[in-house]
Amino acid sequence: MYRGTPVALKRLSISPTAELQDQRRVWIVSNKTLKNKFILPLLGIDRDTFKPYFAMVSPWMEQGNAFNYIRKNGTHFLFEAAQGLAYLHSMNSVHGYLRGANILITNDIHACLADFGLTVFSDTTETTNTSTSNRAGNVRWMAPELIDPQRDVYALACVCIELYTVAPPFTGLTDGSVILQVITGKRPSRPGEPLSDELWDRMSECWAEDAKTRPSVEAVVRILEKLCSVEESTHRWSLDVVTAESGSQKGSPHKGSAETGVSHSS
Repeated sequence: MYRGTPVALKRLSISPTAELQDQRRVWIVSNKTLKNKFILPLLGIDRDTFKPYFAMVSPWMEQGNAFNYIRKNGTHFLFEAAQGLAYLHSMNSVHGYLRGANILITNDIHACLADFGLTVFSDTTETTNTSTSNRAGNVRWMAPELIDPQRDVYALACVCIELYTVAPPFTGLTDGSVILQVITGKRPSRPGEPLSDELWDRMSECWAEDAKTRPSVEAVVRILEKLCSVEESTHRWSLDVVTAESGSQKGSPHKGSAETGVSHSS
């Protein structure tokens, strides 16, 4: 609890050397200035619970992560995650650690990004709850190049695979095999329905070998906004059709029986 509010703690399991203390101060200052509805806020740092290590303090997301809602809202949450990335990039910050488990869901059912900027500490984080990811298998979301805003774009397309398969990219392969696949230009396989052709084509562009040819995250936001709009329109049209058909059937159930010659004895 923090000031009467449930919180999540994420411990950095590294010795607090002078160099890392300096990195921590810079990281805390920069992250506490980031405020966006699609970004999980940093409330502070806990120096006591895991002495001599410290832990990040963030709001507890009771709704868990995006996997609890992906069946009907995959594109929607991908769109919101992209908006969170666009905000980070606009603030000259890189997430660097994007994966499905780091897209948490707020109480009003919106996506928000967690664990951004942790690459300054390498793979040295441990979590005290299940709302954030562990360290294993990070290579599955990593682009071939070093830390760069376009790495986040690559990882976002990998998250798309997660949201539509409920499995990590390159599922069934060892981490070593994944690395070999990526450096030889291979990318995750396409999931089946309901992933649309257009969404797959746009996400495939995010995996371009040359990071400079990948779309910017702002471009991805515009693409996903369009796709979400189309999906919502299609959904509303389907509901209208079902409602109309249901209404016409309710008005004449016995008439239908008479016309087909079906009779019921008493």
